[in-house]
Amino acid sequence: MKTTKVIFGFVWMLAIAYFFYFQNHPYYLSSSEFLPQIIVGLLGLIIVGGIILGIQITWNNYKTHPLDLASAKSIPTAVSRCETPLDILKISLWKTILIIVVLTAGILTFQLIEGDIAVYHGGTIFQDSESWSILPQGTELEEGMTAIVWDGEVIGNSEELTNLLPAEVQASFTKVNWAKGVLITEGRLLLGLIFFMVLVIAAYSIGHAVLRRTSVGRDWENDVRKLDEFALSTATGFAIYMAVMFAVGVVQMAYLPVVIGVIVVLTALSWRDTWGFLKTIITKNFAVKIDVKNFTFWMVCGALVVFLYNILEIVRPIPIGWDDINYYAYIPEKYVYLKGLLGGVGGMYNWELVSAIGSYAKTGMFELFTNFGGGLLA
Repeated sequence: MKTTKVIFGFVWMLAIAYFFYFQNHPYYLSSSEFLPQIIVGLLGLIIVGGIILGIQITWNNYKTHPLDLASAKSIPTAVSRCETPLDILKISLWKTILIIVVLTAGILTFQLIEGDIAVYHGGTIFQDSESWSILPQGTELEEGMTAIVWDGEVIGNSEELTNLLPAEVQASFTKVNWAKGVLITEGRLLLGLIFFMVLVIAAYSIGHAVLRRTSVGRDWENDVRKLDEFALSTATGFAIYMAVMFAVGVVQMAYLPVVIGVIVVLTALSWRDTWGFLKTIITKNFAVKIDVKNFTFWMVCGALVVFLYNILEIVRPIPIGWDDINYYAYIPEKYVYLKGLLGGVGGMYNWELVSAIGSYAKTGMFELFTNFGGGLLA
């Protein structure tokens, strides 16, 4: 019976994969063209990851066996088994962000050495139902216009885009070398991470403050002690922000100063929880056990690779793909453009109201970071 279930499940998964990839989304198969570039990026990830682990192991070894400079001998110290140099990695928030930046820089360095990167300088390039054009200075996008590239944006695989544009517009793209491309991309990635981290802190703070006044969190302190406490508080906080953004949208008052004012006021009202959370994430270390014989360890490594490639994918000036353009990015950007709610979207007003906070910037990166971060929190 068990064998029958396994066979049936395998066949069912193959059927779903066939209809999803070959029948409904055949363009996903074209991603195989980028396989060599992905493999080269993985090589950079492995090299840089090995360097980071080497530094951590060396540091752990030094703390376990400090060097006596006078006699040039290692002096053993009393430590528990779990603190041996080869199987522990202590992680804090700042170290996590640093590792993400360094690992993605390794991927980019290997991918972009032969890459095609350019920086655009000029008026906003947009597309409407008829053609491509440049937005005149001092004017804003109108309904039916889709921004393609903003001034100062970095474009990967730039020839694919510039070949579609008129010759006079192509002259506004300046090719850059791989080193500058890595630095610019890493700077934007760091901005995206900081932006979403600020949203999480704001959501956690007000959510934690509210729950501490209910039976759910009556025994909680100002700082976060457990994962479920963080999850409940953050989810509650984002629900509050959804409700506030909905209310602001109903009265057509979703202007940027109003949204910033709401975030500042709610964070100020929960300042004790904000301070407690900041102390926790800045000072507390989380021990990660390294066990190469454990299948879970390799699953986490695989998830990390997928995570790194995803955040590199969303560091881009515009959303791409049907879902991004017609749903994940369209509704938030339309909300910001109208300064309020739009009709005809039914019950789709939930996380899009949070993503709208990132849609005030002249780039799709922040709203894409918000969407991706929401998936991670879920």
